[in-house]
Amino acid sequence: MYRLLIIFLFCTLNGFAQYPYEKHPVIKYKRAAIRLDQNNSQTYFKAYAYAKKYMFKFIAPAAPDGCNLFLYLDGKLIKRMAVDDQFDWPLRDGLLYIGDINGDGLKDFKIAYPNNGSGLAGSLIKKIYLFNLGKNKFQKISFVDFAWDYERDFNGDGKFELFGQSYLSYQNHAYWVYDLYSYQKGKLVNVSKTYNYPIMIQFLGSKENYKITNKVPRNQMKQFSRPLPTNYNQEDLNN
Repeated sequence: MYRLLIIFLFCTLNGFAQYPYEKHPVIKYKRAAIRLDQNNSQTYFKAYAYAKKYMFKFIAPAAPDGCNLFLYLDGKLIKRMAVDDQFDWPLRDGLLYIGDINGDGLKDFKIAYPNNGSGLAGSLIKKIYLFNLGKNKFQKISFVDFAWDYERDFNGDGKFELFGQSYLSYQNHAYWVYDLYSYQKGKLVNVSKTYNYPIMIQFLGSKENYKITNKVPRNQMKQFSRPLPTNYNQEDLNN
């Protein structure tokens, strides 16, 4: 019995937060599944997600530049936006997240779905943020990187910082580089320096690793900070 208790405690403790940033409060999201239309074909693709009075409709024809996302409120179309890549089947594993990211009391939306690739590319995730400006106005921000982590509040101000995660090969070693971004005045701003970021964690393939590397001094990590995440795009949706 005692041995079982020790094993349970060991597994429990190791199952909790282990990355350095996990000590900070994490955003609380409500989640909604993205459901595929039953009549999808090889040339036409539709999917839906619902958040109370809002409905998200995804349409992706065969042409890669013809992908659109439609936002409805109470059954009325209020926004139509282009998406810079084809949705295709990765939406099977996608989710819609609803939460107040920037602490203004309004519910923001986040759409996240994995990349349809193999190897390291299969770990990429596409994220589309719709920041709610009120009165049916939104700011769309999107990017693609390796950060699957939820946003966290690093300074207790009720505003959650966004993660950027990139892959780096440096001095014969592979690393994950973590940056921090804040949504400010309609755009993302790199705030890594404020919180002694970026941090670098050595990539060890299938082996889990949670520790900041000691192979690179912290002050030298700053040179690998990215001003904006990979494939960053922003668009005002105020019309």
